[in-house]
Amino acid sequence: MKTAEKAVTALVLLLLAIQVIRNALIIDASALALLLILVFLVLLDSRPDIARFKVGLSGLEITREAAQLEQQLGTTADLQASANDAVSEAKVTAEDSTLAFINLWIKIEVELRKLAGKDFESKWPPSDLIAILRRREALDPELLRSLDYLKNIRNGVVHGQLRLNDQEASSIVSLAGTVLAKLRQIRGLQ
Repeated sequence: MKTAEKAVTALVLLLLAIQVIRNALIIDASALALLLILVFLVLLDSRPDIARFKVGLSGLEITREAAQLEQQLGTTADLQASANDAVSEAKVTAEDSTLAFINLWIKIEVELRKLAGKDFESKWPPSDLIAILRRREALDPELLRSLDYLKNIRNGVVHGQLRLNDQEASSIVSLAGTVLAKLRQIRGLQ
């Protein structure tokens, strides 16, 4: 919970206590309204990670976020060439950029399973594989942030909660290609 949210929560609790004490422990409409605000603040704090999508006037700012994450990964010329190859291969086998992203995500999951030491038949979800690698400190924070971001995008796409426009999908495909190349580099395949 952020400092501002904590301050508002404390203020609402204080006002609620004053209201209830003043009314001889009877909960009236004002106290009920304060209780509802408190519940809303608690629910706001427990929202899922996917709420990290930045919503602006033009909708989801996926393109900018993906570009920033890709830049933070610090690619070399060899890594970028490998990422471009992965993106080209994914696009050849897919009808559009969203399908190319899903194609790349499948390859990312394969690499995550190999890095985590899990076989292909295992039913470990990507979030568990990422958690294993996070605990082992096998991946740098930028790569973990990018994997979490791509996982959230992938979940939104495959569950029909998110539609990517061409620009967003291209940015996501580029980031996914870079992440795949980075994972393969860590495994020593490049």
